[in-house]
Amino acid sequence: MNESGERGAMRRGVRFTISIAAEMVNVHAQTLRHYERIGLIAPKRSEGKIRYYTLEDIERLDIIKQLTEGRQVNLEGVKAILELKQQMQDMRVEYERQVEDMQTQYEGEIARLKSIIRRMNGQEIAAPS
Repeated sequence: MNESGERGAMRRGVRFTISIAAEMVNVHAQTLRHYERIGLIAPKRSEGKIRYYTLEDIERLDIIKQLTEGRQVNLEGVKAILELKQQMQDMRVEYERQVEDMQTQYEGEIARLKSIIRRMNGQEIAAPS
C-alpha cells in the first residue's frame, strides 16, 4: 500500500468518543446528541452502544457549525443543505459512471469501425488485380 493509501486507511479507522468529538468542534456533547436525534449526524455505535465519531463525522460537524454560527442557518436549513449536498455528490458519482460507460462504448465502437476500415482497405487493394 502506498503512503496516501495508508493515510486513507488510517483516516477511515480513526474514531472519537462523543466527549472528544464535542471538544474537537467546540460544542457540548448534548448538542451532538441533539444533532443525532434530528438526523444531522449518524455516529457509529459499538456493541456497548457507545457513540464513535469518524473524521468524516467531525468534518460534517464542522460544516454544521459553520452553517449555524457563521451563516445563521437554522437546523432545518442545515438539514436541507446537507441533503442537497449529498444528492449532488450522488449525482456526480452517477454522472462519472455514465461518462466511463460511454467512453468504453465509444472506444469499442471506434475499434469496430477501424476493423471495418482495415478490411475495406484490404479489399480495395486486392480488387484492382
